[in-house]
Amino acid sequence: MTNYESHCLYDNFPLSIVAVRWIIMAAMTITGSALMYYYHPVAMISYLVIVIISMYAILALVCRHCYYHGKRCDLSLGLLSGLLFKKGSEGETFIKNTPKTYPFLALIALPPLIAGVIVAIRQLSTVVLLVLITFIVSLIVLVITTGELSCPHCKMQGLCPFCMVPEGKRIN
Repeated sequence: MTNYESHCLYDNFPLSIVAVRWIIMAAMTITGSALMYYYHPVAMISYLVIVIISMYAILALVCRHCYYHGKRCDLSLGLLSGLLFKKGSEGETFIKNTPKTYPFLALIALPPLIAGVIVAIRQLSTVVLLVLITFIVSLIVLVITTGELSCPHCKMQGLCPFCMVPEGKRIN
Protein backbone atom coordinates (compact mmCIF):
# COMPACT_ATOMS: atom_id res chain seq x y z
CA MET A 1 0.00 0.00 0.00
CA THR A 2 0.99 3.59 -0.54
CA ASN A 3 3.01 5.47 2.06
CA TYR A 4 1.06 8.74 1.97
CA GLU A 5 3.51 10.50 4.27
CA SER A 6 6.26 10.44 1.62
CA HIS A 7 4.36 11.15 -1.57
CA CYS A 8 4.77 14.31 -3.61
CA LEU A 9 2.42 16.00 -6.05
CA TYR A 10 3.39 16.10 -9.72
CA ASP A 11 3.03 19.10 -12.02
CA ASN A 12 3.45 16.60 -14.88
CA PHE A 13 3.24 12.87 -14.22
CA PRO A 14 6.37 10.82 -15.08
CA LEU A 15 6.23 9.00 -18.39
CA SER A 16 6.67 5.69 -16.54
CA ILE A 17 3.29 6.12 -14.81
CA VAL A 18 1.66 7.27 -18.05
CA ALA A 19 3.05 4.21 -19.88
CA VAL A 20 1.81 1.77 -17.23
CA ARG A 21 -1.65 3.34 -17.20
CA TRP A 22 -1.85 3.35 -21.04
CA ILE A 23 -0.84 -0.32 -21.23
CA ILE A 24 -3.66 -1.17 -18.82
CA MET A 25 -6.15 1.00 -20.75
CA ALA A 26 -5.04 -0.60 -24.03
CA ALA A 27 -5.50 -4.10 -22.58
CA MET A 28 -8.96 -3.15 -21.36
CA THR A 29 -9.98 -1.58 -24.67
CA ILE A 30 -8.61 -4.42 -26.81
CA THR A 31 -10.13 -7.19 -24.71
CA GLY A 32 -13.39 -5.25 -24.36
CA SER A 33 -13.54 -4.83 -28.13
CA ALA A 34 -12.80 -8.53 -28.62
CA LEU A 35 -15.63 -9.51 -26.26
CA MET A 36 -17.99 -7.26 -28.17
CA TYR A 37 -16.78 -8.82 -31.45
CA TYR A 38 -17.43 -12.34 -30.12
CA TYR A 39 -20.94 -11.17 -29.31
CA HIS A 40 -21.39 -9.59 -32.76
CA PRO A 41 -19.03 -7.66 -35.08
CA VAL A 42 -21.45 -4.72 -35.25
CA ALA A 43 -21.45 -4.62 -31.44
CA MET A 44 -17.67 -4.13 -31.52
CA ILE A 45 -17.92 -1.21 -33.94
CA SER A 46 -20.70 0.32 -31.85
CA TYR A 47 -18.61 -0.17 -28.71
CA LEU A 48 -15.58 1.58 -30.20
CA VAL A 49 -17.79 4.51 -31.24
CA ILE A 50 -19.19 4.64 -27.69
CA VAL A 51 -15.65 4.61 -26.24
CA ILE A 52 -14.61 7.53 -28.48
CA ILE A 53 -17.75 9.53 -27.63
CA SER A 54 -17.32 8.75 -23.92
CA MET A 55 -13.69 9.84 -23.90
CA TYR A 56 -14.61 13.08 -25.71
CA ALA A 57 -17.33 13.75 -23.12
CA ILE A 58 -14.94 13.08 -20.24
CA LEU A 59 -12.35 15.42 -21.77
CA ALA A 60 -15.00 18.12 -22.24
CA LEU A 61 -16.76 17.74 -18.90
CA VAL A 62 -13.86 17.14 -16.52
CA CYS A 63 -10.39 17.32 -18.05
CA ARG A 64 -10.83 20.89 -19.28
CA HIS A 65 -11.60 21.95 -15.70
CA CYS A 66 -8.66 20.08 -14.17
CA TYR A 67 -5.32 21.41 -12.97
CA TYR A 68 -3.70 19.10 -15.54
CA HIS A 69 -5.45 20.71 -18.54
CA GLY A 70 -2.62 21.16 -21.05
CA LYS A 71 -0.32 19.08 -18.81
CA ARG A 72 0.60 15.41 -18.49
CA CYS A 73 -1.73 13.71 -16.02
CA ASP A 74 -1.54 9.98 -15.29
CA LEU A 75 -3.13 9.18 -18.68
CA SER A 76 -1.98 12.33 -20.53
CA LEU A 77 -5.63 13.24 -21.02
CA GLY A 78 -4.79 16.73 -19.79
CA LEU A 79 -2.53 17.19 -22.82
CA LEU A 80 -5.25 15.93 -25.15
CA SER A 81 -7.85 18.14 -23.49
CA GLY A 82 -5.52 21.11 -23.91
CA LEU A 83 -5.43 20.45 -27.66
CA LEU A 84 -9.21 20.15 -27.98
CA PHE A 85 -10.66 22.63 -25.48
CA LYS A 86 -9.99 25.97 -23.86
CA LYS A 87 -9.20 25.82 -20.15
CA GLY A 88 -12.31 25.91 -18.01
CA SER A 89 -12.62 26.88 -14.38
CA GLU A 90 -11.15 24.55 -11.78
CA GLY A 91 -12.97 23.99 -8.54
CA GLU A 92 -16.75 23.89 -8.46
CA THR A 93 -17.16 23.10 -12.16
CA PHE A 94 -14.75 20.14 -11.84
CA ILE A 95 -16.61 18.85 -8.78
CA LYS A 96 -20.05 19.42 -10.36
CA ASN A 97 -19.15 17.80 -13.69
CA THR A 98 -17.33 14.71 -12.42
CA PRO A 99 -20.55 12.77 -11.57
CA LYS A 100 -21.78 13.50 -15.09
CA THR A 101 -19.02 11.19 -16.35
CA TYR A 102 -20.30 8.14 -14.45
CA PRO A 103 -22.65 7.00 -17.26
CA PHE A 104 -19.79 7.31 -19.76
CA LEU A 105 -17.49 5.24 -17.56
CA ALA A 106 -20.23 2.63 -17.25
CA LEU A 107 -20.62 2.57 -21.04
CA ILE A 108 -16.92 1.78 -21.35
CA ALA A 109 -16.87 -0.97 -18.71
CA LEU A 110 -20.25 -2.71 -18.64
CA PRO A 111 -21.07 -3.68 -22.27
CA PRO A 112 -17.97 -5.88 -22.72
CA LEU A 113 -18.56 -7.47 -19.33
CA ILE A 114 -22.19 -8.27 -20.15
CA ALA A 115 -21.36 -9.40 -23.71
CA GLY A 116 -18.50 -11.54 -22.41
CA VAL A 117 -20.71 -13.32 -19.89
CA ILE A 118 -23.40 -13.91 -22.56
CA VAL A 119 -20.84 -15.29 -25.03
CA ALA A 120 -19.25 -17.46 -22.34
CA ILE A 121 -22.67 -18.94 -21.51
CA ARG A 122 -23.59 -19.48 -25.18
CA GLN A 123 -20.31 -20.88 -26.46
CA LEU A 124 -17.77 -21.37 -23.73
CA SER A 125 -14.28 -21.62 -25.14
CA THR A 126 -10.84 -21.18 -23.66
CA VAL A 127 -10.22 -18.08 -25.79
CA VAL A 128 -13.45 -16.35 -24.74
CA LEU A 129 -12.80 -17.21 -21.10
CA LEU A 130 -9.22 -15.90 -21.24
CA VAL A 131 -10.31 -12.66 -22.94
CA LEU A 132 -13.10 -12.17 -20.38
CA ILE A 133 -10.71 -12.80 -17.49
CA THR A 134 -8.13 -10.43 -19.01
CA PHE A 135 -10.78 -7.72 -19.38
CA ILE A 136 -11.89 -8.12 -15.75
CA VAL A 137 -8.31 -8.17 -14.46
CA SER A 138 -7.37 -5.07 -16.50
CA LEU A 139 -10.40 -3.24 -15.11
CA ILE A 140 -9.42 -4.16 -11.55
CA VAL A 141 -5.77 -3.25 -12.14
CA LEU A 142 -6.86 0.10 -13.61
CA VAL A 143 -8.72 0.90 -10.39
CA ILE A 144 -5.82 -0.30 -8.21
CA THR A 145 -3.23 1.72 -10.13
CA THR A 146 -5.45 4.78 -9.91
CA GLY A 147 -5.27 4.55 -6.13
CA GLU A 148 -1.60 3.57 -5.97
CA LEU A 149 0.07 5.49 -8.83
CA SER A 150 -2.23 8.38 -9.66
CA CYS A 151 -4.22 9.75 -6.73
CA PRO A 152 -1.29 10.05 -4.27
CA HIS A 153 0.51 12.37 -6.71
CA CYS A 154 -2.44 14.29 -8.16
CA LYS A 155 -2.87 18.00 -7.48
CA MET A 156 -6.67 17.61 -7.65
CA GLN A 157 -6.82 15.48 -4.47
CA GLY A 158 -8.85 18.03 -2.56
CA LEU A 159 -11.50 18.37 -5.27
CA CYS A 160 -11.77 15.01 -7.01
CA PRO A 161 -14.73 12.80 -6.02
CA PHE A 162 -12.75 9.80 -7.35
CA CYS A 163 -9.72 10.49 -5.12
CA MET A 164 -8.60 7.34 -3.32
CA VAL A 165 -6.29 9.09 -0.86
CA PRO A 166 -7.88 8.99 2.61
CA GLU A 167 -9.24 12.38 3.74
CA GLY A 168 -6.68 12.95 6.48
CA LYS A 169 -3.77 12.09 4.19
CA ARG A 170 -4.56 14.46 1.29
CA ILE A 171 -1.99 17.16 0.66
CA ASN A 172 -4.14 20.01 -0.66
